[in-house]
Amino acid sequence: MAFSFGAPHPSAHAPPHPAVPSRASPGGPNRGIDLSFAPNGSGADRLSIAGLLDHDGVGTDWTNAFSAWLARHTYYPSDAGMLGEHGDVVVEFVVEADGAVRSLHLVTSSGHPLLDTATLAMFRDARLPPLNPADGARLPIHFTMHYIIRR
Repeated sequence: MAFSFGAPHPSAHAPPHPAVPSRASPGGPNRGIDLSFAPNGSGADRLSIAGLLDHDGVGTDWTNAFSAWLARHTYYPSDAGMLGEHGDVVVEFVVEADGAVRSLHLVTSSGHPLLDTATLAMFRDARLPPLNPADGARLPIHFTMHYIIRR
């Protein structure tokens, strides 16, 4: 089962780039976290971030808490946006019962160190929402961060 957080708006046009196959969330398309260089309608580049959590068996309470955590912690590095860097970063890590992130490593690089570093930095030594007892003592996570530039 895959959960999508901040998927790009359906009308968004991203430049072609190697990508992890996208999967729609069970609830349908969601708006992305939109970080703009300029106000809407100015014709400026627009940056979107979308994350994809790939895990079976995690409860909806934790999934919702994780989605809220992502909304507070995701960012598109401004230097990467100005350089036109976009792509997908895949990381894996383990969430302990208390929410501590352990065993973080890069699985697939975007090809841009700024984007890879931003994704790793977001989760390095992070404290995610604590796990519900029903979710187990440890939760292995496979996570894809999509950095998208729309024109």
